[in-house]
Amino acid sequence: MSNKHIEQFKSLNSDELQAKLLEFSTEYQGLRFEHSVNGISNPLDLRRLRRNIARIKTLLGQKG
Repeated sequence: MSNKHIEQFKSLNSDELQAKLLEFSTEYQGLRFEHSVNGISNPLDLRRLRRNIARIKTLLGQKG
């Protein structure tokens, strides 16, 4: 993820970060389920979502 995307997360307030966290977590759980049942076309999407979730949790910890 480029610095541009990280800066976009940093510009969000805590409520918006919480909403993004919920969105990414829900998407991650759905992809994990789909991957275990059928397999997904791009398994790297799981890594991307997991890292975005970690970035948002880090930012929430810093702001909190």
